[in-house]
Amino acid sequence: MDEGVRFGGKEVPRSGPLCNLSHGINQRCVINFATMKTVKMMVAVLLMGSSLITMACSGGNSEGQEQTQGQTPMVKDISVSEFNTLRNDQPGIILDVRTPGEVAGGTVPGAIVIDITDSEFEKKVNELDKNATIYVYCKAGGRSANASDKMNDWGFQKVYNVTGGFDAWSSAGYEVSK
Repeated sequence: MDEGVRFGGKEVPRSGPLCNLSHGINQRCVINFATMKTVKMMVAVLLMGSSLITMACSGGNSEGQEQTQGQTPMVKDISVSEFNTLRNDQPGIILDVRTPGEVAGGTVPGAIVIDITDSEFEKKVNELDKNATIYVYCKAGGRSANASDKMNDWGFQKVYNVTGGFDAWSSAGYEVSK
């Protein structure tokens, strides 16, 4: 049995990673350079494709990154503790989207109240500065998440949804305006 074959003036062994071992363990085969090149090309295409899919799924924006003007607006969820720090470091509009009955129990100091159940909600919200930092809260965080998503769709650039809402704010002992 030959130990190798001549290919392009070079001695090439008859065994290699692309051998079909179904012929038996002692069998040898010729490396097919065209197949090897195809396999390398396929691996490269798969790696590039998976990289593109990963970037597309992550949206190119990881947790903690802030959006800037000109980029697709996004909503960031923040805790009441983060909100308390940010509202001092990055002043903006504090938007309370609760109903009048809920607001009667108090608000975060400086909040603007626009009831999310009001038929004029979209019109009233769109009168706000779309480039301002806006902190949105409700009673527990559900309606503010909904409002934040709507504001994102309407082109607001920097929207923070306060998770836990007013209940978490007051339970944490932060100041409440009556």
